[in-house]
Amino acid sequence: SALLVISHGENELVDLVGDHGCGVAVPARDSGAVVAALRRFRDDPGFLARCRAADCCCRASMRSRPLGAWAWALRPD
Repeated sequence: SALLVISHGENELVDLVGDHGCGVAVPARDSGAVVAALRRFRDDPGFLARCRAADCCCRASMRSRPLGAWAWALRPD
């Protein structure tokens, strides 16, 4: 699957998505960026296919990272 990461600034999850190309990261509270990302997934089947293909690398990298880092990256405001 492709990931849509909504984040307050740079963090490990944003870096992971960028490094592996398994989705799109957008700034929190930027509804225009969220809509644009969703439209890109919908309108660009090649992009969506590349994100989905990169998902396996992204998941493998997530499994190799310490849980504490993910708990921090995924914390609510």
